[in-house]
Amino acid sequence: MVKQKSKQKFSSTWATQTQLGEHFSMTAKEIGQKLIELGLRIYDEEQRQHVPTPQALADGLCTYTPLKNGKPFYMWHKAKISKLMQEKTQVKPLSDKDIEYREMALSLLELDKDAEGGFDKAYYLFFDSLSPKDLPTILAWALIEAHKEAVGQKGKADDTAYQRLLEGIEAKDFPAINQQLERLSADIRLGEHQDTSNT
Repeated sequence: MVKQKSKQKFSSTWATQTQLGEHFSMTAKEIGQKLIELGLRIYDEEQRQHVPTPQALADGLCTYTPLKNGKPFYMWHKAKISKLMQEKTQVKPLSDKDIEYREMALSLLELDKDAEGGFDKAYYLFFDSLSPKDLPTILAWALIEAHKEAVGQKGKADDTAYQRLLEGIEAKDFPAINQQLERLSADIRLGEHQDTSNT
């Protein structure tokens, strides 16, 4: 019983870069870059990887947790990093509900890829399981994440999940989705089935 409590406390305090990224709608790589900008990570030539700075370790912003094979691995203090990110970079963490909505949107995008391969039943079942009141926020997150992917695929934008999402959204749903896109500070806006973002 004591061991379980200790494990829960550890995981509620410390996070990997991937887990930190989920709280800021960023990838692990993007969070890593922010940690470098904050002076909390540097490249170690000997280890051939980025590692926390001695100051980050001394200030309790990260902890060393080696993997079973002995490879160095570091976890970051969620609350302290979140506070620093907000103070120094003006990046705000997502609410727990938005983290959940984003995860659902990412699942939707994965199912969309499967549907393109002919496995569309799960895609439609997923849509049927969503609450209508949650749908605008989930679709807003799906548009944001699919747009990031489409921008990364330069030249292939017509055959992306982003384009398929745009084509599948009915005009009557634009205002509710646009409201969520604005709340999430996205540059995307829907209108006449067209994206009016600055990309």
